Amino acid sequence: PSHDTGVIKNSPADKAGLRVGDIIVSIDGTEFSDEYELSEFIKEENPGDKVKIKVYRKNNTVEMEATLVESLN
Repeated sequence: PSHDTGVIKNSPADKAGLRVGDIIVSIDGTEFSDEYELSEFIKEENPGDKVKIKVYRKNNTVEMEATLVESLN
């Protein structure tokens, strides 16, 4: 089965401006070397917290703000 790797419409990622292919470099100045570090960092934050996200997008660095929500998992 194929997996949809798109950004879900109206999700927090979509509202923040994340796009398919973006690589999250840091959140609130904390840099990540892999997805595990990123997910562990997010687990320590609280739903409703606003964070500044820096992403690498097509040879550029883009900054945006997002509001964290509670995980459905």
